[in-house]
Amino acid sequence: KLRHLKFLNGQVWRWIRPIIGVDYGEMSHIRLEQRSLPSGPSAADIVANTAFYIGLLHFYTNLSNDISQEMPFEVIRNNFYECSKMGMKAEIYWRGKLVNVQKLLHDELYEHAVLGLKDLNFSKNDIDYFLDHIMKQRIRTGWTGAAWQKSFMDNNGYDLQQMTAAYIENQRNQEPVIHWKV
Repeated sequence: KLRHLKFLNGQVWRWIRPIIGVDYGEMSHIRLEQRSLPSGPSAADIVANTAFYIGLLHFYTNLSNDISQEMPFEVIRNNFYECSKMGMKAEIYWRGKLVNVQKLLHDELYEHAVLGLKDLNFSKNDIDYFLDHIMKQRIRTGWTGAAWQKSFMDNNGYDLQQMTAAYIENQRNQEPVIHWKV
């Protein structure tokens, strides 16, 4: 019944978490949850992030060569931490070259996500709104939820209550972060 492993199902993992369970026929299974959704900050941003992720995932899993074989795990791990610290200003290794993340997103990954979504038959209206309107502007300007929070603190001091109130008000307006003012 895997009781000792199912106990870990509530464990918080960083981006992917394994879920271990037993189905109705008493067959054990494991699945992986991809945790890209919490990276909002608005509902529209969450959908845009998810669409971008799905498009890239589809594009890269359908390449004839396995991109994961091009970079050792240490490089991937270091890229992850660099992006966590520096956001769009991060410099990471991608296919053997040191590149700026914002430039990589603009010059390569954005178009790959669009191609992946088109291949999956996503509607043109959804691609236009969530990728062209939201993601493309966030990539071009570097204005993300994290950038908004940092800018808010730089301009208003380290008042988390005031920032949270502004954050909630912006979410109530149902606008993507690209339209949020500090």
